[in-house]
Amino acid sequence: VIISMRGGGTAPGGGGSKEMDIWEAARSCVVKKAIDGVPGMKALLLDDVTSKIVSLVCSQSEALSMQVYAVDKLDNPLRKPIGGFRGVCFIRSTPETIRVLCRELSDPKFESYHLFFTNSLPDHLLKDIAQADKKQVVQQVHEIFVDYFPLNSEVCTLDVPSCMPLEQDSWNQPLFDRISDGIVSILLSLKLNPVIAFQKNSEIAQKLASEIDDRVRTGNHTSDVDLFRFGKTSKQPPLLLIVDRREDPVTPLLNQWTYTAMIHETLGIHNNRVDMSNVPKCEQEEVVLSTHDDDFFSKAEHMEFGELGESLQNVLVALQKDEGSAVAAGGGRSNLQSIGDIQRFMDRYPEFRKQQSTVAKHVALTSELSRAVDDRMLLELSELEQELAVTDSLTEAFNRVETMVENQSIRHEDKVRLVLLYVLRYELEGERESRFLERSLRDQLPADSPLLRAVALLKSYAGVNVRSSDIFNKKSVANLAKTMVKRHFVEGIKGVSNVLTRHEPLLASRLGGLKASGVSSLRQEEFKVLGANAAVKPQHIVVFVVGGATYAEAKCVSAFNKDNAARGMRAVLASNCIHNTSSFLQDVLSYEPKNS
Repeated sequence: VIISMRGGGTAPGGGGSKEMDIWEAARSCVVKKAIDGVPGMKALLLDDVTSKIVSLVCSQSEALSMQVYAVDKLDNPLRKPIGGFRGVCFIRSTPETIRVLCRELSDPKFESYHLFFTNSLPDHLLKDIAQADKKQVVQQVHEIFVDYFPLNSEVCTLDVPSCMPLEQDSWNQPLFDRISDGIVSILLSLKLNPVIAFQKNSEIAQKLASEIDDRVRTGNHTSDVDLFRFGKTSKQPPLLLIVDRREDPVTPLLNQWTYTAMIHETLGIHNNRVDMSNVPKCEQEEVVLSTHDDDFFSKAEHMEFGELGESLQNVLVALQKDEGSAVAAGGGRSNLQSIGDIQRFMDRYPEFRKQQSTVAKHVALTSELSRAVDDRMLLELSELEQELAVTDSLTEAFNRVETMVENQSIRHEDKVRLVLLYVLRYELEGERESRFLERSLRDQLPADSPLLRAVALLKSYAGVNVRSSDIFNKKSVANLAKTMVKRHFVEGIKGVSNVLTRHEPLLASRLGGLKASGVSSLRQEEFKVLGANAAVKPQHIVVFVVGGATYAEAKCVSAFNKDNAARGMRAVLASNCIHNTSSFLQDVLSYEPKNS
């Protein structure tokens, strides 16, 4: 018997999940419905994508507690039959995966199969599964809409490193379909039927908006036309805002000074995992950063580096105090004087070991960040980066950038970063100076370095003639005055430390406008809104960044959610990937201007 259950369900108020928590939405579907929802001993069968998704929402020990005694890839040809086990398949609904599933069902290894798909299952593929199930081992089929990677409660990605193939003359339809599938699953996972707004000058954003709008109206191209109906509709519908990375190329070029952003810039983070194999004196090859399993990281995620040391020191003191309660400092004499003392200590021992491991992880990370700050002269570099991002001073900035480019202690990538920031800011009035800086780069970098192409490609991808937004506040005297007043006010109040954190991503002002004025804050010259009037003031917002988001923007979303919690407003940040400067530069270098 095949039971196909599609989407839906009633959400409170019809406007979204209770708290717009993208991680909890994914976990509820994957853990509670798919894994724990199937009773008895089971094996979990995954594909290359879903194996990573599961690792973000469910630990091995938790899976074991739900009687998952085997985890395997669906396409493993060497799998042997296991009597008495149920096979729980959590897989994507692609033709390739369905072919693998049909081979499995034609020669079943388990007594029954329970199928959970990350997205809508087309009717013709459902028919293929039914025909392959000759031994009638399939007990249920569900679409649970988790076709994305939830990094925390507010951020998710599609784990797609680049959207640049969509910028080329040869259109990449599979990539476009993957991104569309991901966005649709985010909306269905959160139970949102949104108004859609998109960046008008972005062809990809325009096509995505049209595709998502069509999928909402047609039940994700299935026979279920009620897929996006979630009961009572809200007077203020949610908003899907599709923006393009090219509108703000500055943010991914800046060194950030918050914990997660610094880790990503220095070591790289991929699906909440950090490769520590090249970190000196670190015993762990890889560490996991999870706001749900790591109390310290949940508090320090967006903490500024200057505050991090004191916070970590407090945790160390508390841990040492805990340790001292079990073993006295004087000569290592035990404080465990009775059987009850021993029992209480053993009950707390797993948690104590976990705390030790957590502290060791963050000590190793912060030590590596400190080493990078010194070795790469990040204080000096970042101060100049911020100056380029927020202040007009063509000649002075040129002299300072030229000095840094000629400094042999500065990494090549950091030299290129400074020149790119200068070129972006002074692209029109500083053309002569920009050419001089490009020549200086050619003198400093190897002749075959791909980075030498970065200036020309970035101008073509995200130059002043491409962008519609005024990211440097140059287009009006009022904006320029506002920038100057803000600069002097903030520096006067917060002191010198703020010199490193003056720049705000463009997303911050977008969210601020939506809070104050709703959809009407999106300028008609920049955005088009599908099927809604300008009076809409959404409480729930999904921002999808075509071309990669950043942890600086994740911090903006987190701050927005905290500031507006009492108003019931909440945003989720989604993108194909999370960039650091290295990955953004690689993306730019892969850009091929159309008709070139």
